[in-house]
Amino acid sequence: MLKNFTGLYNSDQKLRFLKEEYPNELTRKTYGSLLLQLTKFEEFYKKDLCDFSYSEAVDSLIGLRKKTFKSLDVAQTIIVKYINWCMNEGYSSTGINSFKLLNKEDLQKLVHQIAQKESYFTREEIFEMVVDIVNPIDKALIILLFEGVRGRTEFEELRNLKNSDIFISSNTLLLTRDNGDQRVISVEDRSIEILMNAMEQEYYHKGNGEGTGVFATPKLRETDYLLRASDNGKNMNIDERMAVPSINTRFRAFRSFTGISFLNPTLVFQSGLLEKCSIIENESGNIEPENYRQIYRDMNLDDKNWYNLKTMYEMYKKNIASV
Repeated sequence: MLKNFTGLYNSDQKLRFLKEEYPNELTRKTYGSLLLQLTKFEEFYKKDLCDFSYSEAVDSLIGLRKKTFKSLDVAQTIIVKYINWCMNEGYSSTGINSFKLLNKEDLQKLVHQIAQKESYFTREEIFEMVVDIVNPIDKALIILLFEGVRGRTEFEELRNLKNSDIFISSNTLLLTRDNGDQRVISVEDRSIEILMNAMEQEYYHKGNGEGTGVFATPKLRETDYLLRASDNGKNMNIDERMAVPSINTRFRAFRSFTGISFLNPTLVFQSGLLEKCSIIENESGNIEPENYRQIYRDMNLDDKNWYNLKTMYEMYKKNIASV
């Protein structure tokens, strides 16, 4: 369903494009979110993307604030495909795909300044990132960290999450620490869809689907834990949960095939914290010390360290403003 994208500029036109070109619903939602981000530029220039001039195309790409070449390259590819579709359908009045005129070097220059200032990810960047990740379990690992699933030590909430702790009808997760403490969080539809796919995954595709040889697609362990390792045939007397080193190893692989050299579990988790701060400030006009403390309490973290979050958020805002 694409009911959340009725706010798109020329929504009927763009919804038709998404439905015709992207049969996968999760992909449609992710790319629809990108087009929705561009709506403010279309409203400002009072024209559809397919009629943007070169300078307007550059301004809108900068305005997306993509901090890596990979994310901006993906955005440009989607926009170019949309405009080509518009030209074929007779929607473009100029017949020129201005976004296509920017080459790889141009894109690298656009992201360079922002990349130097911003090291955190937005929600949409996270979902754009996982589109190109093959294994649903790997997608889930990144999404869960951004949604705030971690715990205090050794990724305990991540590693303890079971399929039976995922409540699809209510979009909620029951999280458990090693000491037995529990909490319930709500996540969005796209996250639930990724978790459902991870629950159903039976084989792991090494090398993000590019592995070769007889061990390229090992069977995953049959366990109720969502994050699980490959079955090595020695499941007796071992912890069925994914090991901590395995999580770090996965992220080393993610850095390789996403092209994001600074991608790591802590950064993804902190990005989710910053989103919570931003939501509070946008809704109330400011953010107080008690808000930071409450975020930590909600995340099952020690609220005595709330000032660390305040410092991180203020630096984050300062860096964005200086770009």
